[in-house]
Amino acid sequence: MKEDLIICSCHSDEHLLLIRYTDPNEDEKLVYISYFLENGTFFQRLLTGIKFIFGFKSKYGHFGSLILSDKHKDKIKMIYEHLN
Repeated sequence: MKEDLIICSCHSDEHLLLIRYTDPNEDEKLVYISYFLENGTFFQRLLTGIKFIFGFKSKYGHFGSLILSDKHKDKIKMIYEHLN
């Protein structure tokens, strides 16, 4: 399995995409993308889970971000070409 890494243009260690490609000779071509999720204590995660169960929605949402620039275009093109 081939691996690649996209580092956010802001250079934060938390803003990384790990990309894994299946073998191109396999019947089904897949791309796995892993994204960093914030860690919290057990109780912070429990509280977030309880809020989710009861439908609480933050006005900011639950989003991460990654800034892509023109230096990432080759890696994005590789994803497209692998799946095409």
